[in-house]
Amino acid sequence: MKLKQFVLALCLLPLTTLAQEKQATRVRLSLLLPELQIEMQTGISSSLKVGVGILPVGEYQSTNGQETKNTLETLVNINLAPRFFTTRKRRQEMGKTMDYFSGGYVGIPLHLYGNQGYSLGVIYGTQGMLGQKKLFFYNFGVGLGYMDIDLKKNEDLKGADIVGAFGFGFRLK
Repeated sequence: MKLKQFVLALCLLPLTTLAQEKQATRVRLSLLLPELQIEMQTGISSSLKVGVGILPVGEYQSTNGQETKNTLETLVNINLAPRFFTTRKRRQEMGKTMDYFSGGYVGIPLHLYGNQGYSLGVIYGTQGMLGQKKLFFYNFGVGLGYMDIDLKKNEDLKGADIVGAFGFGFRLK
């Protein structure tokens, strides 16, 4: 199966809203790394996060304090991340909310960077809502992955690496 067919198959999975206290698809705008995100329930304790954003990539070098290289390029980032929530039962026992996909999760993020490459990994993270109106959100995670990205101005990124999920923004829906 080709990569495009795999991505299309993931997008067409039957999506239901079973586990959240408020059953709805969530739409968020991340400001830390600009990204529009949609997260949909796929099972009792799983979801599919789809996002489109801009990823800044660059480097700064100084040789003997004189020669410098300061380059910045941006990549369009389309990502799919099936997530499996691991702290659902414990959060429920503690009386904490599970709405808005709050809690610890294991995710398998696939990032496509236009025609410049991809990355795939496994992340353990946590996300939740902030404030009484639950208008703001956070998402932080770390894991291992593989990337193969051909950059124009910087050295290509290929091989195994530590990957992360870092988001802070507000809920649109």
